[in-house]
Amino acid sequence: VITSGSNVNPIGVAAHRNKRRKPPYRDAPFNSLLPSRHEATERKLGLTLLRGESIMHVFLITYEFTYSPFSGNGILARSIVKSLLLLGCHLTVVCRRPSLMHSDGDGGTAEEQHNNHLEIPELTDEQAKRLELISLPLSKNQSWKRLDRGSAWEDFTYESFVSSELGEDVTMAFDNADVTMAIDWTGAHAWRSFPSDSQKPFLYLNFRVYKSGGIENDSSTSSSWYDDMEKKALADADGIVALSTADQQSLLNLLDDDGQQRKQRSVDILWPPLRGEVADLATTTTTAPQDLDKYLPSVLQNVDFSTHPRRFITCIVRLSPEKNAMWFANTFLEALRTMEQADDDEDEWMIPVLAGAASDKEYAAQVRDSVRTIYPRTILLEEFLSPKALAAILSRTILNVHPCRYDAYGMTILEAAAMGAPSLISSSGNVGATALLGEESCYVPFAITTDNDNNGTTTSVAQIREIVRDTTKLEQIGQNAKEKALSWNETAYGKRLLGLIEDVAETKRNGEMSAEL
Repeated sequence: VITSGSNVNPIGVAAHRNKRRKPPYRDAPFNSLLPSRHEATERKLGLTLLRGESIMHVFLITYEFTYSPFSGNGILARSIVKSLLLLGCHLTVVCRRPSLMHSDGDGGTAEEQHNNHLEIPELTDEQAKRLELISLPLSKNQSWKRLDRGSAWEDFTYESFVSSELGEDVTMAFDNADVTMAIDWTGAHAWRSFPSDSQKPFLYLNFRVYKSGGIENDSSTSSSWYDDMEKKALADADGIVALSTADQQSLLNLLDDDGQQRKQRSVDILWPPLRGEVADLATTTTTAPQDLDKYLPSVLQNVDFSTHPRRFITCIVRLSPEKNAMWFANTFLEALRTMEQADDDEDEWMIPVLAGAASDKEYAAQVRDSVRTIYPRTILLEEFLSPKALAAILSRTILNVHPCRYDAYGMTILEAAAMGAPSLISSSGNVGATALLGEESCYVPFAITTDNDNNGTTTSVAQIREIVRDTTKLEQIGQNAKEKALSWNETAYGKRLLGLIEDVAETKRNGEMSAEL
């Protein structure tokens, strides 16, 4: 992997700061198959898709990638890049990262704690040569672990890369790209700052519509501000991709609000895949979860699974208000406490586990304090969970609680399913992962409220008691969910994404030809 960054040699990745050369795809062994610049000019778009072997240079702009990832955005962006590399594409990824001495919000420095770069042996040497990573560090006073208006989005621009001595790298990669893609409004904002090239197809990948699910940790900003940023991204895009039907509808509504004719603009839905690292662990340890126990965090290493192979009740979400993590404490754990008080030791085999990055420090502290007060036996994991640690926990989980009332997708739902753990999910219909899981035989629907409503009511206690005590049913739901989760992998996702890119390029090419006529 060729990486570029300012004053940093990223852990585990070769950084060629003082040995600048053309983008690595120029050195790929099959570069003779690349279209000549003359051919690209004649075609105007410069895009070649060969059936069975794809030769394309993709320029991807994403705020969060593999530097200290803290949300599903980073996980999905990583899967996108890996899936396209597997199919023969060349990728340049432009992203942000915390500075080397930037606090990650939970103690220590984010850089040294948990980068999750794509590298050998996960990639072959040939695939790694087709990936270039160009990162722009945050200043020490800028906030990491945020994707809202409080993030460092304003200086995520072409001009910032140029001023940090990365301009040559970024400009060369952008000029040589056949197609550009940007993730969310932050990526679209950065895309607009690049030198205009109307001939390149631009695909906008929306990972979350703020209009659909409230505003994250930013009471000073109205939804209209986010709507305006979304509208700008939609207006620029040649193709638009959403994660769920709810977000698709929200984006179509924004197109209507902006006076753009819906019949001329479409929004495709592309479900995120199960990330390859988890899929590999799920398919190689189907009958022996104990094989993964060595990867459990140290605080869980001495748990006895002899009588109950699956003892954990997990909640694995980013600790920010829109993820509704407080509901897990105030309602779910309150119900468990009430059950134990009424039935002595019958339910003490269950061990709640709360894990998630603290994107909002104050809110995260409130959630953790409530958990400690309501159900002291809960295990709080504040460190980053590697794929192996996550898989180890989920392979020992009887129920995963996903408290969001709205979630564009919910990657941990799929990851839990891959390890045979069913998820309790809002019955609102606004959690995207339920579309892939399909039938309710693959998850546990529940009328999840806001974090302050119906705390520990008699009704919720009775419902939760019925759910957690029917372990046979939960195990069956988990197996149903596992089959669905493993059916949609990174390769299948990449092929579908390539198809969408090809459609966008063809539509753009036809439009330009019509304009010339």
